[in-house]
Amino acid sequence: MIWTINSLIVISLQGLITKRIIRKVEPLTALGLGILFITIGIASLFFAQSFFHLILSGGVFVIGEMMILPTIDSTISQLSKGELIGLFFALSNVVYGLGEAGGKSAGGRILGVGENALTPVFIYTTLGLVLIVVVTLLKKWQPLRQSLQQASSKENKPKDAPRLPSEPGQHRTHPVNRWEPEVFFRKKPRTE
Repeated sequence: MIWTINSLIVISLQGLITKRIIRKVEPLTALGLGILFITIGIASLFFAQSFFHLILSGGVFVIGEMMILPTIDSTISQLSKGELIGLFFALSNVVYGLGEAGGKSAGGRILGVGENALTPVFIYTTLGLVLIVVVTLLKKWQPLRQSLQQASSKENKPKDAPRLPSEPGQHRTHPVNRWEPEVFFRKKPRTE
């Protein structure tokens, strides 16, 4: 049930958040807002006394994710050079995976250590606020600020986009030598 509600929130609000917030603010501001929503969602999770409060906390968390994830992808694609974009995305995914693994491991230990219900809330809230301060300091860092300004002024599509053929090669050793475009409800030819 929770995953269904999570999906409904993403489907119904992603376009609105992208149009109203992400496109109108700097990328680092969107990251800071996303971190703030995630922090509020996690902190309020500890005070949830009913299923409705649990869903509300999860919804706030998901809104934060919807601000962060597209912003990161967009920023990476704008800041990287065309020939290195795959490397930049790969490094981003490695860092994301390491952070997710470390966060889940540390989060489980914090929950296990915290006999007092406010200890994990205090730790999570403090870490969220520290991340917001780090993002705010990054906004003031001049080299990153200049790179983001240059990236926002250039056209979004690459100048020399790679072109791939829409059908397999016609070489006689190609495994799909008799390729035909897919048509729905077509009778498949018999191979003899």
